[in-house]
Amino acid sequence: MILEWFNAQLAVEAGTSLADTFAPPIGSRSIGRAKKEKSKDAGRSLQGIFDRLDREIRVLRLNFYKRVKFANSFKWRLMENGVEKTMADQVTHSLLLRLCANPARVGRRRHRNAGKSDGRTRR
Repeated sequence: MILEWFNAQLAVEAGTSLADTFAPPIGSRSIGRAKKEKSKDAGRSLQGIFDRLDREIRVLRLNFYKRVKFANSFKWRLMENGVEKTMADQVTHSLLLRLCANPARVGRRRHRNAGKSDGRTRR
């Protein structure tokens, strides 16, 4: 039972898979096109990663140790795939904050601004 707490293989695999989704390995894309795609799709890709995190990773119910292993494998795979260290740090930090957040609050934040059109409040 206690040994299962330290078994982080699934968390490591999930982290590398998620990182490969965010930034595919350099060999699988052309270098010229990669820079254009990276800047154009960064925001959309990050939201997709958050959605996948909420859908697939959160259900694993990772403990503290497994979250650390998940984040570490995610960050290092990003850097192996050619993402700059500062960008990898920022994305990993955002991902870890999202993973540690209360799932109910995450859903509420997503739909908070859905009804506001011009920023004015009703009285």
